[in-house]
Parts: sequence; C-alpha cells; structure tokens
Amino acid sequence: MIAATNGWVVCFDNLEYLPPWISNALCRLATGGGFATRRHYTDDGEMLFEATRPILVNGIEELATRGDLLDRAVLLHLPAISEPHRRAEAGFWEDFRRAWPGLLGALLDALVGALAILPTLTLPGLPRMADFARFGVAVERALAWPPGSFLATYGANREAAHELTLQASLVAASEVSPRRPATDRSLACRCRRRGAGSRRPARPP
Repeated sequence: MIAATNGWVVCFDNLEYLPPWISNALCRLATGGGFATRRHYTDDGEMLFEATRPILVNGIEELATRGDLLDRAVLLHLPAISEPHRRAEAGFWEDFRRAWPGLLGALLDALVGALAILPTLTLPGLPRMADFARFGVAVERALAWPPGSFLATYGANREAAHELTLQASLVAASEVSPRRPATDRSLACRCRRRGAGSRRPARPP
C-alpha cells in the first residue's frame, strides 16, 4: 500500500506464485483500499495510507487462480519471442524513442475523446469492474471501433478467467472433462448431486 501511494502503477515482475494474502491485497488495491499503522515517534498517532491503482503482474505460470482477483483482471497471454525476432536493447530503445511522440499523441487523443463521451454514457448492464467497463466503451466510441466490440472482448476475457477458477478447484477438476464442458450452473448442479449422495456417519468412528 505504501508503494502504491508513491506511484501511479504497481508492478510485480516475474512472479512464480501469488499466496492468498497477496491476492486479497491486490483485490483491495484494484478497487480501493487502505492501510493504517502507528505514526512514528507517537504513542497514539495513526497514519492512514489509501490508494486505488492499476496493477501489472507477470510470470510464466498462471498466477491468479482465485475468483475475486480474476474477476478484477484482464488476462494477456503473450507469445514467446523467437530467436530471429529478438533485438538488442539499444536498438529497441532507439526505435521506441522515435515512435514515442506518435504513441503518446495517439493515447492522449483516445483519452480526450473518451473523457468527452463518458459523462453521458449509459450501459444496460455493468460487470464487476463497472467504471473500467464504462471507460472501455467510451474509448471504443472515441476511436470508432465496431459497436459492442469492447464489451464482447472483455466478456470473453472474463469467461477465460472463470475457466481458470474452475481449473484451480479440485472439485471442479473432477467434474469437468473435455467431452463434457461445464457451465457455472451445470457444475453447481453436479456438485450438489454429489454432495446429496454422501451421508455423514451417525457418530464419530
């Protein structure tokens, strides 16, 4: 939380695993949270850190497996760079510096257009990350993308995130097979049937 108050983006690079407590902390940071601690050199003084920040997390393994974090995330699977396409760092940054003015101008044009549309934008329904979805649709309209393309892409990404949640569940893994794909409803029904078929012993053995 302290790092978030000192920067506009929080980044975690090349992680192998996200323990549950970090996953919970990232959820709070994504939608707004705070942290209170004793102010230095005082007995009863309190210091409060509050922040809402975008977060970048990358790693080779599937890092986010808990549903609450996945529902706040946009998942990107980047292809590996093959040897013929790898570049020296000096050449990369030289090309980036030449392209940077145009890239920044394009980002600012999209931002200005979206901010002009956002106050009057209404949607029939909103996902969990409601403000993010509204801003995405505003950018879609500012850049004249096909109507509905942002929500369709975002919805597909969220569905992929839900599949990761099921794969991380031991119960779901035993119920889902390639021949019998599971929706949330069908999986819940099968789990209830399995639970109904079991009986607790009348008394401890």
